[in-house]
Order: sequence, then C-alpha cells, then structure tokens
Amino acid sequence: VDAIIDHQDDMFTGWRIYKYHDRFGISKDSFSEDGLADVQTRLNTEIFPMHLQFLEKRLKSSNAKNLWLGNTENPTICDFYWAPTLLDLKSGSTGDANLLNDFPAIREYIERFNRIPEIFEYNNSSAKDIQDVEDPLSSIGNAGGDSV
Repeated sequence: VDAIIDHQDDMFTGWRIYKYHDRFGISKDSFSEDGLADVQTRLNTEIFPMHLQFLEKRLKSSNAKNLWLGNTENPTICDFYWAPTLLDLKSGSTGDANLLNDFPAIREYIERFNRIPEIFEYNNSSAKDIQDVEDPLSSIGNAGGDSV
C-alpha cells in the first residue's frame, strides 16, 4: 500500500513543480515558454503514460478478482489517494483530456471507486460544492491552481 502511494508521488512530482513552481522555490522566470510547453508535452506523452501503464497492469490483475490497488478486498488509503487524482486526469487537468483513453482498467477503477456507497452519496450531495475555503498556501504564488 505504501509503495502504491509513493508511486503517485513519483508520477506527479514533475507536474506539481511545473504547475506550482513557486511553492517549490522556483520562479516562473526560470523557465522559457518553450521549455514550459516541452515539460507539459513530455509529461502527457511520456511520463504519465509510463506510470499509467504500471497502474493499468496492476489493475487488470486485481480487477479480475475485484481487488483494489493495494491488492486488497476493500479499498485502502492508497485508493482514496489515487482515485481522485485519476479522476482529475480524466477531466483533462494536465491539458490532455484523452490521457486515460488507452487505459480501460483505470477508467473502470475510477467508476468502481465512485460506486462505493459513501463516495456515491458524497458526490451526489451538496457537500462537494463547498466554496470559499481559503487555501492555506494562498500567500505563495500560484496557489489557486492556475496553470503556468
């Protein structure tokens, strides 16, 4: 379970530095526009697919037994860590809304996660629409999540 959580950190370190550079002590001026475009392209075409292939393979073997990412019968913390991030990828947050098209086991996993009764209830309630929550990192540049 811990290794699967760490795998997400490995997959998204480059993206998080790209998107939230100021949080990591890197000014936007450190990058050229062409360099930033190259980072985003390489993440979407090389880095993310490489990591998604690993998850796809793991889920294909687990899905046959209806298991979760931790190879367990019930979801664990790693599923609650990964599923929202994968859903975010599916929405195109990295600039590629087709990123998960070649990964049917991941798409099925997201759907299965969202069918957990408590998750389903939450997703269909007004609780998810909470607004006006101040980001504790808002004093640091780019905290609002704007792309670079």
